Amino acid sequence: MNIGVITYDIPHLKTEQLVLSLLHNNSISKITLYALPFVTRKARLVKYPHRPDQKLSVNQKEFISYSKVYYQRWDGKSHVSHNDEVVIIAGGGIINPNLFGNTPILNVHPGLIPLVRGLDSFKWSIYLDHPLGVSLHVIDEKVDKGVLLCVKKTPVFASDTYYSLARRHYELEINLLTDSLRYVGKPIVSEYGEQPANMRMPVEKEISMIGKFENWKLKYCLK
Repeated sequence: MNIGVITYDIPHLKTEQLVLSLLHNNSISKITLYALPFVTRKARLVKYPHRPDQKLSVNQKEFISYSKVYYQRWDGKSHVSHNDEVVIIAGGGIINPNLFGNTPILNVHPGLIPLVRGLDSFKWSIYLDHPLGVSLHVIDEKVDKGVLLCVKKTPVFASDTYYSLARRHYELEINLLTDSLRYVGKPIVSEYGEQPANMRMPVEKEISMIGKFENWKLKYCLK
């Protein structure tokens, strides 16, 4: 089986975690990294980070030391000539699903689709008093929509801090991304109603979100 992985042309932790896990899958014979140019964004204030620093990784090209990993620069705009059976998004923002032809492009969104869509879904789930989880889907032209393949709720414990829960939530995202191939071609229907996609959470709402955390945790923790 040939797999494509969309990523950046800079060190990227999620890509490292995904590739090193996929290497243990004996059904995969080739992994092609499609490396997008990384565009530096204007720095913004984040009071309560919820994901590990993605720059704490290695140069993507080093993965070609493994015999079945290949590296290819990609502009993110051109159609790709390939023989991948599935493409997985490790990083890259909004991707045009038509650039890989009819090949399914999988993404794991860190929120329960279509209830929590867009950016900072971990924080918005708490702020908006929604359950927390991750969703595997086949991307389409809409933000965090497309065919839904798997949903997993993040375990919440009474003794969790904001940061211990954020760590577990991120790990669940990586685990589902690594395990995503088993769900291809098995669509499911979400139990949640659709809400508009969210933007980055501003600092004043982050502060309010932290103030809501304990009551939210008690509502959703495992009893």
